[in-house]
Amino acid sequence: MKLRFLSSIMLCSLVVCARALAHDSEHNQPQNVEHSQIESSYTSIECTIIPKNQSESNFSHPHIPGPRTKSVPAGQVASTNWSGYAAETNFNHPKKNSVSAVSASWIVPTVIASGGDTFSSIWVGIDGYSTSTVEQIGTELTVPTSFTQSSSALRESAEWIVEAPFFNGILPLSDFVTVYMWGCMATINGSTGPIGNHSWQNVGIEMVTNDGTPKDLTSSLLPDKGSFFVRWQHQ
Repeated sequence: MKLRFLSSIMLCSLVVCARALAHDSEHNQPQNVEHSQIESSYTSIECTIIPKNQSESNFSHPHIPGPRTKSVPAGQVASTNWSGYAAETNFNHPKKNSVSAVSASWIVPTVIASGGDTFSSIWVGIDGYSTSTVEQIGTELTVPTSFTQSSSALRESAEWIVEAPFFNGILPLSDFVTVYMWGCMATINGSTGPIGNHSWQNVGIEMVTNDGTPKDLTSSLLPDKGSFFVRWQHQ
C-alpha cells in the first residue's frame, strides 16, 4: 500500500491488516526471524484508508517527554505517549524541510482485552518529535487505517511510532503484546536509507508513565538497521 501524501511528502506503509493465530503468553519478542516467517503466522484481512476529520486529529499528539529512570536504556529517551524511533539531521539543530519520505511495514496485532477501555495506534509520520505538528499514516484499534496531515509542518523529523492516543489526556495503552516494524526507511536531506543510516541521527523512544514506570519496551535496532520491536508492559 503506497500513498502520495500532500504534494511533496511521501508517507508509505505496507500494513498487513491481520488477526493473530496465536499469542505468546510470555510476551517474547521476535529475534533473528525472517519477515516471511512472522507474516505466515497471521491471516490477512481487508484494510481501508480513512482520512481523519479535525476532531479525530486530536486523538494523536506530539511526543510528550517523560521522566528518565534507570528503566530507560542508554541512548533512548522517555516519552509518556510514544515509543519507537525518530530520526533528524541533527537533534540539536534539525534542518527544516529536510524530511521528504518515510515508510515502514507492520502487522496489526490482536489486542488482549482488559477490564476497561484501552487504546493504541501504530504509524509512520513526519514531525511531532520536536515540533507541535504531526503528519502520519497508520492503524488504530477502532479505525482500520487512518491518516492526518498538516499544512504548517516543519518536516524536520521522521518517526516510526507506537502511540498511546490522546483525548483530554493520554489514554490507557492497550495490551498489544508485541509490535514488530520492519522496512523502516526515510529520505532525509536528500539521502534515503533505514532508521540507522549514518547520514542522520536517530533515537529510540521508550514509553513510560508519569512516575517513570515502563509502559512498553523498545528494542535496539536489529542488524538491518531498519527494524525493531516494541513489547507492551503496562497501561
